[in-house]
Amino acid sequence: YCNLTVNDLHQMKFTKNNGIIASTLCMIVILSACGFEPVYKNAANHSIHKNELNSELNQISIDTIPGRVGHQLRKNLVYKFGSNSNLLNQKYNLVINLDSDKSPLLIQDDEKVSRYNLSLIASFMLADSNSKTIYQGHARSVGSFNVVTSEFATLMAERDAEDRAASELSAEINGLLIDYFARKIQ
Repeated sequence: YCNLTVNDLHQMKFTKNNGIIASTLCMIVILSACGFEPVYKNAANHSIHKNELNSELNQISIDTIPGRVGHQLRKNLVYKFGSNSNLLNQKYNLVINLDSDKSPLLIQDDEKVSRYNLSLIASFMLADSNSKTIYQGHARSVGSFNVVTSEFATLMAERDAEDRAASELSAEINGLLIDYFARKIQ
């Protein structure tokens, strides 16, 4: 606990660095009070090992996801898991259902849409080697792109938004599975 009082804080001259230091100290106190534990802890003191988590992720086979965006999502996950997802005797199987939605974001006075939001929504299921579902989850990512006079430029902007959204979605799914395996290993 800190022995500073409100009067002590008012008497201190706050500079930008003091504010950053004070904010950092407050965050440390708050995070330690709420039971925050990093996923990759010091292995000497705790049971979770980074190698164990990576080993679990390496054993995930990922089913084919239809479409160009599905292919991007699967490719990103294979890279993040470090897995050879084509092996038949993997410990786990990940099935992902991917939905996308494109909705107008900016509409001009002449009723033309000049910007779209692209939402990717994934519902996924992790099954063990006996096909028993052991974890289910949902993840969502939103990207946006501008509509310009060139159709080709608009198409490329849309594809870039899809790729960014697929990358963010893979990071979210990866984080959810790391959290699941970290709790399982404890």
